[in-house]
Amino acid sequence: MYIGIIIIIAVAGLWALGIFLGVIGGLSKTFPHTPAGLDSSAVQSQEQQTIDDTKEKQRQLMDDMKQKMQDAGQQN
Repeated sequence: MYIGIIIIIAVAGLWALGIFLGVIGGLSKTFPHTPAGLDSSAVQSQEQQTIDDTKEKQRQLMDDMKQKMQDAGQQN
């Protein structure tokens, strides 16, 4: 009887801990903080560089896909 109650309390505690950590994790994603030692202009510059790199990769992937489609069309 007591073991069942202890197991139920342990499971409830783990469940509550999971919810708590999930909320904390969500808050940290919603309200990111600037890393220590970096000013906002450096962070913005880094973010813009990442965006530019991603756009370039997407453009390159699209170009590669178009080339593959053209090559496949020429083979037929």
